[in-house]
Amino acid sequence: MLHSIANGEAPFASHLLYPQVLNDSLESERALGIVLGLVWGLRAAATVVYVDRGISEGMRLGIAAAREAGRPVVYRSLDGANL
Repeated sequence: MLHSIANGEAPFASHLLYPQVLNDSLESERALGIVLGLVWGLRAAATVVYVDRGISEGMRLGIAAAREAGRPVVYRSLDGANL
């Protein structure tokens, strides 16, 4: 998030927020967190994907949703490179 903030963005990291209040080990609550993140993404200007730790299944869903909505998908690395 700090990297995005340094780029002048206002990031929202659902994968950091929702597991604080939902039980990620329960499939129903994990699925709810993913859906909530996807709903928030409908208002986002872009979906930025940091690839340093790989791309999770939840990230793949977010990427697909962004593309379906016509939202730009930007791939980045923490070294500052846009991929």
